Amino acid sequence: MLQFNPVLTYNGSKLAVKGSFPEKQPSGLVTIPSCNLLIQDLKKRNALEIPHNEENLTHLLHEIIEEIFELAQRVSASWNGSSVTITFHRYRFIEGCQVIWQESPQYCSKYPCPACSLCGALIAEGIDKVVTLDRCSMSSSSQDVTAIFSILSEPDGFHYSSYETVFDIFLTQPLPKDEGPGSLH
Repeated sequence: MLQFNPVLTYNGSKLAVKGSFPEKQPSGLVTIPSCNLLIQDLKKRNALEIPHNEENLTHLLHEIIEEIFELAQRVSASWNGSSVTITFHRYRFIEGCQVIWQESPQYCSKYPCPACSLCGALIAEGIDKVVTLDRCSMSSSSQDVTAIFSILSEPDGFHYSSYETVFDIFLTQPLPKDEGPGSLH
């Protein structure tokens, strides 16, 4: 899985895995998402199988966020057309979110933490579509963090509005061993 962080508005065109700085649009960085180690751990220790429908994906998010990693006391997911809202209720690491938010409120949507990245990656792989993290917000009084994702349609010359982080360049298949980040080839 890879994550694409555009430096300009993402227009939906296909991206090459081999270059972070393509000569043509879109420009941006292709990186390994911050949730990569969590996903590897889930596959190794829990035999992770990602379902392909909303109901089962929601159940998987509950299981992973609440029970396996215990990131929040409760997680809620709301699917509304091309939008998915995930809320971590009583998020364990809210203090870190608060510090980052004070420095730069946009940072979370540009470079998501492992928890939000994990949700975006699982949704993208499960529905096999490009998923973006539109915004994150928090409620310091209740220690809740809400991440709002958009599911993008297939690119057919259509230009999407401004997206900060695009998931599913979380490619849903692994990279060949000699073409990944850090490759000497």
